[in-house]
Amino acid sequence: MATNILYSSSNIPTLSSFYLKNHCDCLHKTSLLRVFLGLLLLVSGIALMLIPMAASINNANTSVAIMTTGLVCAVAGLYLSVFSNSRMVYSPTGSGITHKALYFSEGDKEDVLNFLKSGGTTAMPRPQEQGSILVDCFYDEKHAMICMQMCEYRDFNYEPYTSPITLKGDSARQMCALLGR
Repeated sequence: MATNILYSSSNIPTLSSFYLKNHCDCLHKTSLLRVFLGLLLLVSGIALMLIPMAASINNANTSVAIMTTGLVCAVAGLYLSVFSNSRMVYSPTGSGITHKALYFSEGDKEDVLNFLKSGGTTAMPRPQEQGSILVDCFYDEKHAMICMQMCEYRDFNYEPYTSPITLKGDSARQMCALLGR
């Protein structure tokens, strides 16, 4: 059963990686393989940029093509090794965290709220492409944990309407099955 729901208040925490790390047994895990491949690509790119200077290639177009390829490889390697090397994981299962956003119309607000309060035992309204109600969901790939928050569109932004709701175990698997259809 879902608990700890608050209504429109300015002190409601926003569902974010900070909240997930501090309240849901989630952490950032660095992929050493990505770091290694990124550094390998970076070094290869630098080597490609230096080849035209060391090999005395007479054709200017070939030199530019090799140097451009080297630059692209170096930038991709830098991105892989520095910016894209970690992801959020649920520590009890070790599986990655996936994000899903569901939108509903303003008329479905009470039904969505009842659905979240009940932990998935009541009927869920049909999600839409866009809407003024957002249910922000973060769940692990093994469906052992789900963290959700209902937000309402106000002042050109989605503002939290409920506090984050965390379900674990069988109730999380049931909720993920309902949200997955």
